[in-house]
Amino acid sequence: MKKTILIVILLFGSISVSTVASAIVARPGMNIPLILNDFQITTDTPILPDWKPEKIRWKLINPSGEVEVIKDTGIDKIIKESQGLFETSAKWSITTNGGFITIPAFAEPGEWKLKAIFYSKNFIFTNTKGYDIETIRVEETSLSENLMAPVGLVFDLPLIGEKYIGFELIYIIGIILILPLIYLVLRKK
Repeated sequence: MKKTILIVILLFGSISVSTVASAIVARPGMNIPLILNDFQITTDTPILPDWKPEKIRWKLINPSGEVEVIKDTGIDKIIKESQGLFETSAKWSITTNGGFITIPAFAEPGEWKLKAIFYSKNFIFTNTKGYDIETIRVEETSLSENLMAPVGLVFDLPLIGEKYIGFELIYIIGIILILPLIYLVLRKK
């Protein structure tokens, strides 16, 4: 009986450990790796010959559904697994290491999504819905950790699409503090 209880405890312990290991818990300023290993997607067009994915736009989306960070990367390795009838669709296997995307300062706690949208070489063809790659649980953090994280702005430009501009918050604070000092020094001369 004791052996059975011990085996059950070990079994449930290993299940809970594997479940916890697969979840990403993050705080502002933490880097999330942008890695795909043999990720399968299907591309199709109604009439034209099928297009080949060559770029990835990564989007980090907060719990409210707003895009907080955007990063564009290339694809390291792509293999055409299969092709549809009349060459209007294809199944691709994609492997890439796109670096990192950073959780922004003062990030809203909760479940964030990392989404990948695949594009052709000239950003003409795309799979607009994208693929949810990862769910990230962002936790609340201290003011000092938030000051070390980047802040950014995502805006939508007509004919160009979404763009992201990011800054390290600590540099912005430094500039705000240094500019008045420079003014005071120059004023005394």
